[in-house]
Amino acid sequence: MDYSKLTQLTHVELFSGIGSATIAAKLCKLPMQTVAVSEICKHAHAIRTQLVNDDAPNFGDITDYATWADLEVEDLDLVSAGFPCQSFSLLGKQLGWNCPTVQKVTRSIRDFVIATYPKYIVMENVTAIVNRKNEEGTKAYLDSFQGYTWDIIRDNPNHRGYIQSRGRVYIVMSRKDVPTWKLDTSKFTTRPKQTWGEISDKRPNKDPIKGEYMIINAKRVHSSTSANIVLNDESTTMNCWTRTAIDAHCSRFSYIAHGDGYRSPSTVEGLKAFGHKKTPRGLTTKENISRSSFFRALGNSWHLSTATEVFKQFPLAELKEWNLTRFVDTFINMEAVERHAAKSIGVKLRALFSWDDFMTTPSGTPRRLTATSSHKFDMKDGTNIKTQGMYLAPSDEASFKDIVIQTCHSRGLCAYACLKTSGQMKFNSHVAVRVGKTRAWYAYPLRFLRQLLMEVVDGARKAHAKGDRYQYRPNGTSDIFWENFIYMDLAKAAIVGFDGFYDYTKHSRRRLMRSGFPSSYHLTFSVDEKPHTVKNALAFIRAGLSVAIVMTDKEKIKLVDMGFDRVIDGDDNDHRPQDPAGSVVVLRAKGDLIGSDSPFIKSLAWVLGFLNEVSQCVD
Repeated sequence: MDYSKLTQLTHVELFSGIGSATIAAKLCKLPMQTVAVSEICKHAHAIRTQLVNDDAPNFGDITDYATWADLEVEDLDLVSAGFPCQSFSLLGKQLGWNCPTVQKVTRSIRDFVIATYPKYIVMENVTAIVNRKNEEGTKAYLDSFQGYTWDIIRDNPNHRGYIQSRGRVYIVMSRKDVPTWKLDTSKFTTRPKQTWGEISDKRPNKDPIKGEYMIINAKRVHSSTSANIVLNDESTTMNCWTRTAIDAHCSRFSYIAHGDGYRSPSTVEGLKAFGHKKTPRGLTTKENISRSSFFRALGNSWHLSTATEVFKQFPLAELKEWNLTRFVDTFINMEAVERHAAKSIGVKLRALFSWDDFMTTPSGTPRRLTATSSHKFDMKDGTNIKTQGMYLAPSDEASFKDIVIQTCHSRGLCAYACLKTSGQMKFNSHVAVRVGKTRAWYAYPLRFLRQLLMEVVDGARKAHAKGDRYQYRPNGTSDIFWENFIYMDLAKAAIVGFDGFYDYTKHSRRRLMRSGFPSSYHLTFSVDEKPHTVKNALAFIRAGLSVAIVMTDKEKIKLVDMGFDRVIDGDDNDHRPQDPAGSVVVLRAKGDLIGSDSPFIKSLAWVLGFLNEVSQCVD
């Protein structure tokens, strides 16, 4: 799988204007790609193109269903929509939800959401949308989005230190199956009072600059029918529009002292007043955009201070985990997991312990399933293979009171010489960790498998980033039929950089004969003292897998020195998938087996006889 699809958000920007939603998301570093926009004003879209430049296609009028009926947006994360505010604004006719235009566009938004089923929606409008006259209609509209919950807040950036006084509401909606997007205005950041001097254009105040300033007739500023605010460098508050009598389209701000007269704001100042960091000059000289068109588009946009605060509270971490969970669930045999969870062992354990009891360290941090150690092997083709594994409690080590847990059902004398008896594995702290993990598997198998596969995905991602491949050994000290619970071939095919699972096993040849045994699971059969061990070993050899035999160190060296092509010294490395098909891997006795006369340890004569049977059976 392309890992970016687990973390990269997809976004459609309705009523995109100059791209406020996209710009705000980028300012708070949301990993979001805008895949399409809808904007009918060519001037607004031309400005957006210069400010954002993301090549997102514009399908135009949202109310023209034919323009987006065939829009290909799979698994859409976010839809933003700053739908028209004129019917709610004090500058309009205040028809509210009775306005035919509002009814048409908001119905189109809902229909678009029904068609694309995004995880989240964010909408912006004037505060009047939640006043006494309109709040009932607003609630009814939001409740009509079936399958979604919603949250709404009011904010005025001027109350948090910004110069522009612009009261707005933001509505966030969350699909009911995803982590909820909640807004808390108490967490919005504030700043020292912003003054006009901070954002004013520092060009010399000489003659008007074409496309930037416009000299204002003093009579307009001091009209008897208006109460316009004149800004100077010390001003800390500005309106986002002038009186209706002067300009009814939110296309200009308060006037600015200019020498002995007055001027309008420049395009750069307009962008800064809306919180823009990117403020290119000459916007009105490109694409035949007039000053009036620019400020009309700007006046309909979002103040980036509030928009970024809204996006900062987007549940990104929770959504990433949700996406990853949904991804790894495709590799889990849910029916097998349900059967496993329903066994009496799991029922008893769940009655006594929570997941955290098993999978939390003494310091209170979540415990990993995968061992921290890893190994890297050089393959013959030059590829590096990184391997990691998981160590559970072998045999019945995890049993508890009347709860019998057996992770190695085909165990033999090897149980007395398991890896648990060597190195750090025998320390009490290591015993407690693997026992806890094992009990977690029997009590909470779905959560266990999800974490295991997430760790595999993460390991493969890191290896792939370095140009390596990644393999995983789930049975480091156990012998569980993981192929019953994990669709291993599917996981290998879907996870970029992942090269499959491998293990040692004591289970018989019948394991290989099971329907659908995964080709991506490399098993090495461990020869033991049991009567049918040779038959089982030969079956694994014929299947192109490996066979492991434990010998004394002295006799193992003698055998290796004989130079058999099929014989591999398993103590050189523990990565069996790189062995040639049908290899016989010899290992020296370790732990409590050293110096033992256990029949689990095979003599040189026995191994030579076995090699003869292999040659007769295979060659």
